Amino acid sequence: MNNFEKRLFLDYMSKLLNELDIRSYSFGELIDFFCDEFHISKKIFKTDEYGELKINNPIERQHFKKTFKEVIKNLQEKIPQKNTILEKQLLMLKDIFKLEEDEYGIITYCVVQEMNNVFKNLFDCINHDKFSQFAQTVLNIRYNRLSRIKDSLYLKNLIESPRRGNVEVNPEILKIFDNPDCKSSNQIIKMLLGNSEKSTLKLNDYKHIENERVKVVNILKSAVEQKRKGVNILLYGTVGAGKTEFAKLIANTAKIPMYAVKCEKENFKEADREYRLVDLYSKQDILSRTGRACILFDEGEDVM
Repeated sequence: MNNFEKRLFLDYMSKLLNELDIRSYSFGELIDFFCDEFHISKKIFKTDEYGELKINNPIERQHFKKTFKEVIKNLQEKIPQKNTILEKQLLMLKDIFKLEEDEYGIITYCVVQEMNNVFKNLFDCINHDKFSQFAQTVLNIRYNRLSRIKDSLYLKNLIESPRRGNVEVNPEILKIFDNPDCKSSNQIIKMLLGNSEKSTLKLNDYKHIENERVKVVNILKSAVEQKRKGVNILLYGTVGAGKTEFAKLIANTAKIPMYAVKCEKENFKEADREYRLVDLYSKQDILSRTGRACILFDEGEDVM
């Protein structure tokens, strides 16, 4: 584990200790990892002749927890705070989406358990609903606020559907943390937005609607320059008429970057309405703070 993961792991462990099933097999594995990772002798927790923890009765459990808390506290004091690449990337993501502390805490939870199996083992040791228990115990989030926070993160496209019991990070977001070369906010934003759209056609290809083309370019330029909100341009026509290429050409002519809402998922399946709307909301959130940009929403009936 890197410096950030160690600090996070110790913080989680200290706060979750009373919620963990210390008699489970997973907890035994977790303690073995803990002692190896932090170079702690397992004997300080009192073990039997086979090297197993002696936590068979309330007194032994109380002794174990007290000793464990002291060990964690000592380790926390010794580990210096360093901004690792993972921590910097999380903080940049927080800044890009203007996440609240509770939202940032949940995203951090989601990311680290995907990046490092030891965190999954830790959460598997929780007796009850692991996400709700984690949110209440570690992040101090009241249960009645969880739904609102999950919905907010979902609309930013940072987590999977909030209707599931546990919370899972959007797989596309994980690509940021799998890339150690992703070291700036601009690089992260580019990964989230994708490349700006470029038309394969020229102005001469739309001579038959030149007046309309000039009018639409002026509308787009004016909207961006005046920072007007809620300006939408609807292109209507039969399949293959050239609506998408015309939209790209308008943006290119106006010299305004255009980013497309996704029409298919990572598995190459067609994106449904909800998936596309969430992608739209996420891109709007990011681009609302960048200045000059517009969004292409192909197959517009999904928002009608």
